[in-house]
This record gives sequence, structure tokens and C-alpha cells, in this order.
Amino acid sequence: MKRYALTASGPYKPGDIVSLSKVLFKNGCSIGDMKTGMLEGVFTATLVFSAPEDKSYLKKIKEFGKASGLKISLKEIPEKPFRHLVCANHIITVAGANKAGLVYKVAAALFKMGIGIIELETKRIEGEKRELYIMVFEVFSPAPEAKSRAGLKALGKRLGVRIGIRPIEAFGPIA
Repeated sequence: MKRYALTASGPYKPGDIVSLSKVLFKNGCSIGDMKTGMLEGVFTATLVFSAPEDKSYLKKIKEFGKASGLKISLKEIPEKPFRHLVCANHIITVAGANKAGLVYKVAAALFKMGIGIIELETKRIEGEKRELYIMVFEVFSPAPEAKSRAGLKALGKRLGVRIGIRPIEAFGPIA
């Protein structure tokens, strides 16, 4: 089987996920990891899928993109899936006013502290009086939590944002 990374983006329409997953299913493809969401009103999807050797599905996927108004990008990837060497063991949250360079400054500081970013999600929320910018990092931190917490508190003060860290286990067991 072939493996592909697919990205799709365009104006949101109800049913985008249904339509995208249907065209893959109907053409013998199997979805692996997938993330979808809305980024400032734009529907986005990133996924990995396995597909038959004959490649007839590629034409169908491109036709779907044109018909749906989604911009679709495909890239063939190695057959052997990448396995994370580490798993996230903490969640770091950042909240405050949106500022140019904020993502970079926090990410660079985490890197310098030896904290590996596994996943990052950001969200801009507009309120009546002000805008709030939120970042949620899934990270691997080899340092004791107390040491990370002290460094993050200093970083938050320097950047004028609130930063918190919690071990993933604090969110409770996954049922």
C-alpha cells in the first residue's frame, strides 16, 4: 500500500469531513491520523492515509477538491509510519494579549529549557473589550515539574502572559 499526507483547506461548509472521508473510503483508502478544525473561519484538515497501489484514487481526490472548493495537497510518504520517540507528559497553557512573536518566544524558551513540543494549538478569542490569545502545548519535559514551573513563571512575567503547566495525569484517566 502507498501512504500519503493530505492537507485540505477552504471556506467551511457543513459536511466537509463527511465528504472528504467518503471520497477516500469509496476509493479504497484508509485514514490513519487526522486533525481537522477551523482557523479563523477557514476549514482545515491534515491527515495520513493508506491507499491501493493502482493510484486511480488520486484523480478522484483531485476532482473532489475542485468540486468542493477545498484546496487539496498530497504528498507521498514512506510506508513505515513514524513512531514518536517520546510522548507528551505535560500540558502547558499560555493566555494573554496577542503580540507579534509570542508563539516564537514561548516555543524558543521551551526549547532552551529542554522541553519538547509534541503538539501546539492556538486560538484567538475576541471579547467585547479585548482580545485573548490562548496556546495549548502538549510537551515532553524531562525536568521535574517544579523546575519547569519556575522557569515558565519567569517567562510569563517577562512576556506579560499567564503560563501554567500540569502533568497529563492531572486531567484524569482516559476511559
